[in-house]
Amino acid sequence: MSSQEKTDIEPKRLLIIGNGFDLHCGLHSSFRDFISAKYGEQTESDPMMVISQQNEKIKEMMRSRTSINAIKHLSDWIPIVAHENLWTAWLTFLRCCQGTTKNWADVESQMTTLLTNHTVEKVLKQNENVFEDDLKSESDSVFFFLVLLKGTFGNANYISRLKNELTNFETSMMVYMNQQVHENQPYFTHVKESIEQLTKLGIEGERNTEATRPEPFNLLNFNYTNIESSLQDGDIGIKSGLHPIIQRNIHGTTKEHAVIGIDATDVQVDSPIVLFTKTYRLLEKQEIGYEGKTNAVLSPEIHTIVFYGHSLSNNDFAYFQSIFDVYHVYDSKVLLIFAYSIYDQTEETHIKERLYHAIQKLLDRYGRSLGNENHRQNLMHRLIIENRLLLKRV
Repeated sequence: MSSQEKTDIEPKRLLIIGNGFDLHCGLHSSFRDFISAKYGEQTESDPMMVISQQNEKIKEMMRSRTSINAIKHLSDWIPIVAHENLWTAWLTFLRCCQGTTKNWADVESQMTTLLTNHTVEKVLKQNENVFEDDLKSESDSVFFFLVLLKGTFGNANYISRLKNELTNFETSMMVYMNQQVHENQPYFTHVKESIEQLTKLGIEGERNTEATRPEPFNLLNFNYTNIESSLQDGDIGIKSGLHPIIQRNIHGTTKEHAVIGIDATDVQVDSPIVLFTKTYRLLEKQEIGYEGKTNAVLSPEIHTIVFYGHSLSNNDFAYFQSIFDVYHVYDSKVLLIFAYSIYDQTEETHIKERLYHAIQKLLDRYGRSLGNENHRQNLMHRLIIENRLLLKRV
């Protein structure tokens, strides 16, 4: 089947996959895995132990909070890892404080909390007075970030330097991810099996058999791995029906400029942190030559949307809002399927509860965006009554 014949087929469903997909397929693709691979586990023989000891010294210093400018020999407090990358140094600090920092490896959520902090925003506007202030009310995360900022960059343009550091962090992450894909041959088989399951979800009864053809689909991929390439590398031909008609890696791939950033929904356009939003950074990516497909991944023929492996967090709400708007989720016939896997049998109840809560939060926030109080209150009820909201285990 030629690529022209492939694009002549109308997609019937949209698959939306997040990092849970790659984890399910056997990749160590989380930020937690990346930091652990880069610096090792917290044992005496690993670099992470040295970093931890440095961070413990910093935590001791932070207990007697004072203004950052009053810290004597500030540069001596800066861990060596910070000279490699400030963002990595900040994450290793969160990891070492994971007893008090929940979900430290949810980098984009941690970045959002940090960058939307009022004190941090003032510093990013080059307000040097902040470094003279008493910062006892700020979290360890914010205080350490400001120590890193001042101790590493001095009085430089903080926005410019932070963006460069973020780009370098992304590049390092992509090198790691590329290595993961090429060293994990079973990944390709797992991708095939998972796509096959996801393209048949919701096809019930006698129509869903082993001989059932996968439903033609478009793919919106929040990961940095390229599913099309993975299927080709696994010798899975076009005729299998498992190749997406149109795919979009919204944040780039291991072979393109990847994007890590925060959601733009609640960020004011005149705020300095707008430069760290995914929307802004995606525009930058287009300018530097990102070769994304020009075909619309949100094809009008789609009648089923399948989510799998995505946390459904606020980090990507702007995307979900756009998708739901395009398909008029409230008053259309579009079916929403939230697929999940039980990766730890002892945690089955908690896994399901987290998913239910995430779906409820997502649909409630979307309902509020409709500007109709009745729609906000009954969106989820309506979807359930009309049998347009399904949960499926894979």
